[in-house]
Amino acid sequence: MEASILITHRNGETRAAILEDGDLAELYIEREADRGLSGNIYKGRVTRVLPGMQAAFVNIGLERAAFLYVDDIIVPGRPHRATLNAHADDEGQHAHVEQSEGLGSVERTEAPATRESSEGAGIISEGDNRAPVASRISITDLIRPGQEIIVQVAKEPLKNKGARVTTALSIAGRYVVHLPNSDRIGVSRRIEPEAEKRRIKDLLEAHRGENGADRRPSGFIGRTAAATRTDDEILADMRYTERLWHEVRAKSQNLSAPALLRSELSLPLRIARDVLDASHAHVLVDDADVLGEINAVLESRKEETSDVRPTVEYYHEAKPLFEAYHLEQRISEALAPTVALKSGGSIVIDETESMTAIDVNTGRFVGSRDLEATVLKTNIEAAHAIAKEIRLRNLGGIIIIDFIDMQNAASRDQVQRALAAALARDRTKTNVLGMSPIGLVELTRKRIRSPLSRVMMERCPYCDGRGRIRSARSVGHDILRKIEEKSHHTPPDETLIVSSTRRVVAWLADGDSPREGDGPIPALERRLERRILVETDEALHQESFSVTARARGEDPLVKP
Repeated sequence: MEASILITHRNGETRAAILEDGDLAELYIEREADRGLSGNIYKGRVTRVLPGMQAAFVNIGLERAAFLYVDDIIVPGRPHRATLNAHADDEGQHAHVEQSEGLGSVERTEAPATRESSEGAGIISEGDNRAPVASRISITDLIRPGQEIIVQVAKEPLKNKGARVTTALSIAGRYVVHLPNSDRIGVSRRIEPEAEKRRIKDLLEAHRGENGADRRPSGFIGRTAAATRTDDEILADMRYTERLWHEVRAKSQNLSAPALLRSELSLPLRIARDVLDASHAHVLVDDADVLGEINAVLESRKEETSDVRPTVEYYHEAKPLFEAYHLEQRISEALAPTVALKSGGSIVIDETESMTAIDVNTGRFVGSRDLEATVLKTNIEAAHAIAKEIRLRNLGGIIIIDFIDMQNAASRDQVQRALAAALARDRTKTNVLGMSPIGLVELTRKRIRSPLSRVMMERCPYCDGRGRIRSARSVGHDILRKIEEKSHHTPPDETLIVSSTRRVVAWLADGDSPREGDGPIPALERRLERRILVETDEALHQESFSVTARARGEDPLVKP
């Protein structure tokens, strides 16, 4: 499989496209105005400690003070939520591994042999702000107002809330994640077989350095990319992440709080760190500054891998890079709900807040043999298309696929295997939970970043996300009811003026009757015995209208 990476930087927006066999497989978009803070490391100053909330506010130089909860404070020898969650059985990962895995799958870590059980260690669920039973301790015993402290942003600030920060720091490399304030060792659960997992864990355990004045060993998590890499490559990456941490610590000693110590890498540099390798036949960048930054990263990392370094080239043609590779049309197609299949069938993708539903249709494909063969061929083609769309659109959470019904159990198994094989290319972990007798497949995919639709689109201000608007007939009936209400509260000699859109006005004039002059408004005028004027206003939304009253002398259309 030939892979290429195209990176374009224009007008404050960076887009990176990963192509596989010439087809767009993944798309990443980063806008300078939307650059997040998650993963940034700051030197902050504690401004206020709240014992009743077991939390503190920390000034890190932002508009609002950051929020630091007691269980996000590292205390040597004391279990804490951020570290324990790195090795939990359910969604086990370090607080910032998710940020570092923004270009791939979230790392689930294998628990070390000495890990406490979830009950004994008092692991709490996400969103539970109570301190673990075994580690409950007053925050006043840990920090004090005026104290300087190094923290990392775990959650972005919201409109009326400051960022949430933690002292459970993490610095991601290509093969490992360094945990400076932890002594835990973990390995991605996606690494197989067990012998490989054990090799990496033993390597991390044997070669980790010491952290801080207390001489504690520092922690590491082996990323999925560490699988099959040599010991020297993993060790070089460990030293690299340790070097980054030493730079952060040295910088903190020379700066007063509040100060930014380390920013999360920009999109092109995350690609250079996490994605670029010799498997990419072409890497094209259309911005000279971005090209220089990527080459600098590759040059600094060349000692850490035995792979041949990919060649990153500058694209200098007049035609925009994405247009030259016909990507703009493909991106537009990735925002459409319907995807056409080559056979004539289609898939329809409906994204909701709670889940994504995907429906498979045969369309105009009728096959050449029997119905079961036609359905099987369509479903297999749809399985490959669905896997591509899930990855490209970055769909996450629960995904329900409604394949066309198949009577033969062997056919259902064949479609399920085709779907699993197509999803295997996806670096983000996906679990296929089986197919029901009526062709329903449930799968889950870890949410890492926002889906493409949310990045590039916004909720419709007219339908408010419903995808439908009220019909002209329904709005017309609303108007008729409003006219009757208005007529009861206005003098009978006043004219009622209705403003609405062209389609609604047409229904009000003619209604459902084929006879001219027998529409709702003429009938209502006769019944109410008053003048009603209807005017078109195309500036209105179809669901909007107005009904006002004017005295005869104020109405230019009605002679007194």
